[in-house]
Amino acid sequence: MNPSLASKLAKYCAYQERCTHEVWVKLKSYKASREECEKVVQWLKENAYVDDKRYAFAFVRGKFHTNKWGRIKIRYHLVHKKIAASLIDEALHTIPQDQYLAQLETLWEKKSQSTTGRNRDEINHKIIRSLITKGYEPELIKQCMLNLT
Repeated sequence: MNPSLASKLAKYCAYQERCTHEVWVKLKSYKASREECEKVVQWLKENAYVDDKRYAFAFVRGKFHTNKWGRIKIRYHLVHKKIAASLIDEALHTIPQDQYLAQLETLWEKKSQSTTGRNRDEINHKIIRSLITKGYEPELIKQCMLNLT
């Protein structure tokens, strides 16, 4: 294993939480051989620089609290990062349902204050589209709409 490559990747992983897929992409950018990549990734996992479970939990926590994303969008991005479905489900279950619904209602209220339209239906439609884009489930959005309008 190339110690300088391992050192670079260790710094890359220490800077912020990374998943295995991101490490592979970074290694490919260094034009490392497949065998070398496998050794470096294994070393990073053994030394706790890379842990997909830890990454999934941190990703869910960050995207939900900071970016106000819904479960659908979070799941999509984790699948794109090649995180195992079981880890994604486990991480998404850490979002308390009451906080999730409260955040959805808060987003609805904020969006309804800033959205203009010819009538209430047009405004609601724009808000629904916005919340679907954020990754919230359509049935929860409709339930929220009925509660708030």
